[in-house]
Amino acid sequence: MFFRRIFGKKPKVPTKAPEVREFTLDSLEDEIKNLKKRRLESIKEIAGQKIDEISKLCENLNKSAKALAEAEATEFVHPGLEKTAHEARRLFVHKVTRATEELKRPAELTWQGLLSFHAALSRALKLMIDAGIAHGRRASVLFRQPMQNTRRLIRMLHTSATELDGIIERGTDEIKELDEISLKITDQKGLLQRLTHLRAQEQSFGSRIEDLKNFIKMKGAELDQLSSSPESKWLESLRRELDQIKRKIVELGNEAARAISDLGRPFRKMRKLTLSAEHPLDKEKAKMLELCIDEPFNAFRSDEKDLPVLTALLRDLADRIETGEVKLDPRERQKKLEQIHRMLDGGLLRLKTKYVELMAERDAKKRDLETSPIPEEKAELERALDFNRSELMKTQSKLSETSKALEKTKREIEQNKLELESLAKKILGPELKII
Repeated sequence: MFFRRIFGKKPKVPTKAPEVREFTLDSLEDEIKNLKKRRLESIKEIAGQKIDEISKLCENLNKSAKALAEAEATEFVHPGLEKTAHEARRLFVHKVTRATEELKRPAELTWQGLLSFHAALSRALKLMIDAGIAHGRRASVLFRQPMQNTRRLIRMLHTSATELDGIIERGTDEIKELDEISLKITDQKGLLQRLTHLRAQEQSFGSRIEDLKNFIKMKGAELDQLSSSPESKWLESLRRELDQIKRKIVELGNEAARAISDLGRPFRKMRKLTLSAEHPLDKEKAKMLELCIDEPFNAFRSDEKDLPVLTALLRDLADRIETGEVKLDPRERQKKLEQIHRMLDGGLLRLKTKYVELMAERDAKKRDLETSPIPEEKAELERALDFNRSELMKTQSKLSETSKALEKTKREIEQNKLELESLAKKILGPELKII
């Protein structure tokens, strides 16, 4: 207490923190390969000593089996039992000799050679033990001492084989642990390569998306500029005018077809008359008559500009109604004649003239539309925009999938790294880190 008051407490010596060994995947792989090589050499050295011991036992077994085969009977027994004992000895010696002769020491003690020798040893022991069970008791009746010597050597061989089993089993467990680490390293390298590939893909898809967005923006601006140009506005106006002309043509054609169709009953009576030789009709009028009955618009459309055939047919019809060849009741007769006269007085011809004018105007405006380069330019821009918008959606979808795969791979790398460190620490010690 006195000295402690004077000099104070003895200062604590700081303990040095254990040094953490850092490994890259490549350096860890080399470390595991070297460790596996050393372990194999150590196992082979220990196992080699045991194999030498087993080989010596096999030599002694061969000698013992030979001595058993040459041994004289030590007992006098019934002749039948004697014969059985000799046969049992022969079979036992044969099986023991065959088992030991098949058990060859490996020329080169590799791991695979060691496993092959171990398997052969197990087969040889099984054959000897089975031989002892099957023939030992009968052979011992006459050859007790030689049989005891041989079976003692078999037990010694079994003991050595059991010890070799332990060596190989421990070695196998150690090698499996090292192989498991090597497999984890290979998996980690594969995951890292996949991560690099996915990052490159993600960057590529991102660049592609930017390029597509810029292209779409540029082409959209071109399309807007083209659509707002004076030429485009003129073409839009031209299209509206063309649509109006087409509607007028349809209305005019319907009006002419209704006028001709209203004479359907007189026309059908006229056709019936013309089938007889008394009321003939020339070929052009006959053809026009069929059109007026079945296709009134085509009758109007197909005739020439001044409607010569249709006009002649209407005059002929009026004459036949007036003369009574085409019979109608008085009221209908009056009504149809008035309608025909209105058509002949210029009503139908005005429709035809207007129809021809509208068709010419339509064709002229269609030519203006067809010769303008603007519609094709707009269509080309719209096709390019549609295609690149579709490509943008596909690329965005691929980028999303790649990003998900990238995050999943990162998680797998981290998990695999933890598992790899855990396995490596069991072999190389707890102060270990993979960088």
